[in-house]
Amino acid sequence: MKNLPLGISTLSKLLENNCVYVDKTEYAYNLTSQSGVFFLSRPRRFGKSLFVDTLKEIFEGNQKLFEGLYIYNKWDWTKKYPVIKLDFAEGMLKSRKDLDETQSQLMRSQLGGALEPITGGGEGGTKGGKKGAADKAAKEAAQLAEEAKRQAAAASDALFAEQQRFLILQQTNPIAKAFTQYASQELVIQRELNQALKDAKGEKEKADLRETARLKQSANALELEQEMKRVREDALAPIEDLLKGQREQLRYEKDVTDLLQQGMLPERAKQVAEVRKMVRAQLESLDLSIANAKAAITEAEARGANAEQVERLKKALEDLEKARGSIKDKGKEAEAGVPAIKTEAKSPLDYIKEGAASAQEELAKLTNWGYQAVEAGKAIGAAFGTAFKDLISGSASAQEALASMMQSIANHFLDMAAQIIAQQITMMIYGTILKAPYRDWEIGRAHV
Repeated sequence: MKNLPLGISTLSKLLENNCVYVDKTEYAYNLTSQSGVFFLSRPRRFGKSLFVDTLKEIFEGNQKLFEGLYIYNKWDWTKKYPVIKLDFAEGMLKSRKDLDETQSQLMRSQLGGALEPITGGGEGGTKGGKKGAADKAAKEAAQLAEEAKRQAAAASDALFAEQQRFLILQQTNPIAKAFTQYASQELVIQRELNQALKDAKGEKEKADLRETARLKQSANALELEQEMKRVREDALAPIEDLLKGQREQLRYEKDVTDLLQQGMLPERAKQVAEVRKMVRAQLESLDLSIANAKAAITEAEARGANAEQVERLKKALEDLEKARGSIKDKGKEAEAGVPAIKTEAKSPLDYIKEGAASAQEELAKLTNWGYQAVEAGKAIGAAFGTAFKDLISGSASAQEALASMMQSIANHFLDMAAQIIAQQITMMIYGTILKAPYRDWEIGRAHV
């Protein structure tokens, strides 16, 4: 069984350790036929370093490494090219100064003495020729170093932004967190296996170690699957609850509409629809219990439970089904028992008083500090969520996201103030009408 190449980013080491390798040399071969500067911007652990190392080995002509791979019979291995490879994976770069120093050290290690002070040798023309060639080599090396330094600075900025977004996602996104834990555990298992294999004596012990590691990896994968299932359920639960509430509300409104079309008065239709709604909720709960009881009976019979246990389960199922029928009957009785409501035509004064009471109630709610605190909390939460999403997706800078969040919060408070003023004006209008010196409300009643 091949090993997983966790933490390995060089082709030679990967092949030496008998690791799984997906042949990417066709992509490398196609890339070499194109000119230009290439920037690989894939996320972490997507094989960027390994692919760059593969390109290095190809250009350096290490044919033996590629035996059995796509590029083996297509590349001219008689030609070898000088390669400059700068690897910033080691250590931590905390400042631009650290980056410049690391860049300089890497360039010196790659170019050898080309960046060192050049001293002449020999006499006369020979000395001048060697010095001219050395100056030219030094100039070309300096230009290469400057270009590599510029590209490294740009890549460093992009990498830093990508790392920050990943760290934020890892801390706040349960999916990213689950995969990070899974990958970390896989790395630990692989390291422990590699260390144990070095100390193992004989092929049998090595095979046992690999089997133990495989079982650990299977358990780790199962844990990831269970965690992802829980994340999916948690994510879908609010949506399912919302959809369930909306479906129930639509059924309630349909019941009211149907009853009104049958000639029932509005208030009585609402009461009957409410009874049906409660009956449906109880039936839904019982249906779930009945389904669980049937599953329990099937499971008991499958595992060979004794007859007494199966009989008890069947008796419980029978009781649940009887209870379901009883609830349906009682629901019909409750519908029939809803009394007919007598209504009397309202006078204009009644409508105005009801409007004033409604406006007063709405104004009291808007000016209640508890209600204001709750609504403000919702607005701030929504604004922060939108700003955070824009920041993570890269569609807005931190400054733009903060400005957008503050604008949304300000709009909420302005809207709240506008609602309060509107209700106060409504109350003033109702008060003016009710204080009128004369109104023949009883005559007006006949016109309603």
